[in-house]
Amino acid sequence: MIRIVTDSNSQLPPDLARRWDIEVAPLTVVIDGQEYHEPDLDPDEFFDLLARKPRPEVSTAAPSPGEMAELYRRLANEGADQIVSVHIGSEMSATVQSARLAAEVLAAEAVNIYVVDTHAASFIVGCAAWEAAEAVAGGATAAEAAAIASTVAAAASSVFIVGALDLARAGGRFGESLAGESRSPEPTEPVPVIALIRGQMELIGHAADAAAAAEVMADRVLQSGGGLRVALAVADSESEVLWKGLEQALEGRPEVDELLHYRAGPSVAVHTGAGTAGAVFYRRP
Repeated sequence: MIRIVTDSNSQLPPDLARRWDIEVAPLTVVIDGQEYHEPDLDPDEFFDLLARKPRPEVSTAAPSPGEMAELYRRLANEGADQIVSVHIGSEMSATVQSARLAAEVLAAEAVNIYVVDTHAASFIVGCAAWEAAEAVAGGATAAEAAAIASTVAAAASSVFIVGALDLARAGGRFGESLAGESRSPEPTEPVPVIALIRGQMELIGHAADAAAAAEVMADRVLQSGGGLRVALAVADSESEVLWKGLEQALEGRPEVDELLHYRAGPSVAVHTGAGTAGAVFYRRP
């Protein structure tokens, strides 16, 4: 039996993980020296913490090799003899290293583990694990599923901004949804819109309001052609205005085969902060 493993930085929605029987290894989020497994942190409470002044000291830590070995051994006891383990890039986390060390231990116990270094983060990792699980369900071998995960991770891109609240306050057709927020005619300065294409950051424009940001991001997504799977990031209330704008711009477009949402949680927000919005997209293999 083949099982698929990823880590919590993948931001894989729980219902999707359950549907495809994907095991999620938790990263640790450290807040002012206190350690929390990511699934145990309420995202709303975490974003509230980030908004405090002074801002707490926050960081992340990878699962240890022992923790990964324990997870693999449990899956082996449940009947798995092959595991495809798909993780946040080694450039950003020690998770891949822990997985590889654990795989060496389990190899002596007749469990074959394929560790995939996605060289990516956030829901790009989740998409790679998801496609691997779909491939296995369709009859792929573990080696084939690992290759598909690597291909998807390399092909997937993202567009995003930070500072969504500034854009919402600037008005635009989506700004009215933030009831109670004071709105100024213009933001103090345009917010950069960033694309992450095959691991490379690219500035694709600036946005003076939420409508402009949604348009810039949607245009970049649709430039990728047809057969797209697109996932919109929902981080916190500050980013809601942007993902709703993106949804309006992309929903029903013939280029988009599937449009879904995911929650950008603590292990992502540690690095991006609050008010992040964007989309992950790729053409289905």
